[in-house]
Amino acid sequence: MDLGRHPQEAAVADTSGELRFPIRLASTHRLHLALRGMTPERSVVTLTPDEIRVRAGTWTHVIQLEQVVAARVVDSGGVAVGVHDHLHGRWTVAGDSGPRVRLDLGPSDHAFLPPVTCLELGVDDPEDFLTRLLAMRPDLDR
Repeated sequence: MDLGRHPQEAAVADTSGELRFPIRLASTHRLHLALRGMTPERSVVTLTPDEIRVRAGTWTHVIQLEQVVAARVVDSGGVAVGVHDHLHGRWTVAGDSGPRVRLDLGPSDHAFLPPVTCLELGVDDPEDFLTRLLAMRPDLDR
């Protein structure tokens, strides 16, 4: 059973126009992540014209696209594999220590405790995710 991701996997568009970006899962963390439900089938970020849906195992979060105020690719700093709340609203969802897309978020109409003000996503192709997000929201700060 291969629980790892392969870097050549790109965003997949379905018939509804949703773009699915697999979360990158390092082979060195396969067992650790699988025990927490983060398998390839259950670790994905979906981008639609209205929202970003994040699923990592049993953890899910929906962000309205209008809530995103800035987006950029950042270095991971080599920490936080899995889903982590780093306090003060900063969250990381990643399956390895590679580059991530950082989303800075404005206030939300939906209650989420603790609140999410920054979300780093370790998707297979952060640059492609950022390019597609900026195509939908060209007004975002980088």
